[in-house]
Amino acid sequence: MSNLTKESTIMSSNDGSITLTTHRLLQRTKDINKEIMLSEFISYEQKSKRSRYYKTLTIVFLIVTIIVGIIYNNKVRESETLRGRFNMAFTKTFGEYTSVNDQLQLYGGLTALAGFLLVISLLLFLISKRKYLSIAGKFSTIEFSISQLSNESFSKFTNALLTESDNRKRGQ
Repeated sequence: MSNLTKESTIMSSNDGSITLTTHRLLQRTKDINKEIMLSEFISYEQKSKRSRYYKTLTIVFLIVTIIVGIIYNNKVRESETLRGRFNMAFTKTFGEYTSVNDQLQLYGGLTALAGFLLVISLLLFLISKRKYLSIAGKFSTIEFSISQLSNESFSKFTNALLTESDNRKRGQ
């Protein structure tokens, strides 16, 4: 095991959750307590992830759009026959009797609204890409967001990580 008495901090994130020292990379948050010894550092990888929230929202709106679209399609087909128009005229829609044209406008509008919300959630999902840095050691992996990090700060961090890792592996 390395002598940690001579360990000093090289750099730290603004919120203090990520700290690079001369011997370790530490990740300390309310829920996470991980560390990688720099002598056991294997590699790092820059990853991109999309928001799970917008993904779920897009799936929900897709399902709603399909269901409302199927109902609207059935109403249109039903309105094409005399018997269907008669059934529609004497069927309550949302607790009230409405005309055939009102029912078609209602379901057509709901389909358009659901489709519009689907497109918006899909666009938000597509632009919600975030960058993460995954750092692998022999026994653990640390992953954290680098979306707010400038390219210069990212390069400085990775260079310091690689340099200190090489120093630890050489025994300095």
